[in-house]
Amino acid sequence: MDTLMERGLSSHSCAPRQELLLFGPQKIEKYWPQIEQALDVQPELWDVANTKDSLLARALAGHIQVWALATNDVLHVVFFTQLYQTVTTTIFQIFWAYGEDLISSMPFVNDAFDSFAAAQGASRIEVQGRKGFEPLLKRIGYKVDYVTYTRPVSVSRGN
Repeated sequence: MDTLMERGLSSHSCAPRQELLLFGPQKIEKYWPQIEQALDVQPELWDVANTKDSLLARALAGHIQVWALATNDVLHVVFFTQLYQTVTTTIFQIFWAYGEDLISSMPFVNDAFDSFAAAQGASRIEVQGRKGFEPLLKRIGYKVDYVTYTRPVSVSRGN
C-alpha cells in the first residue's frame, strides 16, 4: 500500500493524519473485508456490472485501482477506478465511491487523481455517480454528462 499524501492537518493537531492510499495487488487482500462491508451497504451502485469476487479479481490483476482515505488502517472513504482506452483518448474513470467523508474528500483526492491520470496518459476524468453529486462536482470542474461527470485531466489545479 502506498501513501500518496496526507490530509492537511495542522502540525499542532493531536488528531491522527488521514492518508490517501493506493492499494497494490499485494495489500488489497488485507483490507478487502473493510471494502466488502462498504460494498454491502449500497450494492445498487456496483452490482449491475460486477460481483464482489469480480471486483477483487480485477484489483488483484491490476485491471482496476482501489484507493482509500484511511487513519490508522481504518478506511473512511474508498474509490474504485479504472483506465480505459477509446479510439481517441485514455480515460481515468471513478466508477464507485463510498464513505463517511465522501463529499468533503473529493477536493482533497482530486489532485491525486489528476496526477495519477496524467502519469497514465489519460486526458479525461469521468466520475460515475448520482445526480446529487452535481453541486459538489461542478465546483471542482466537472459537468453532468448523463449521470457521468467529466472534465479534462489537469496536473496543476490550484484548488
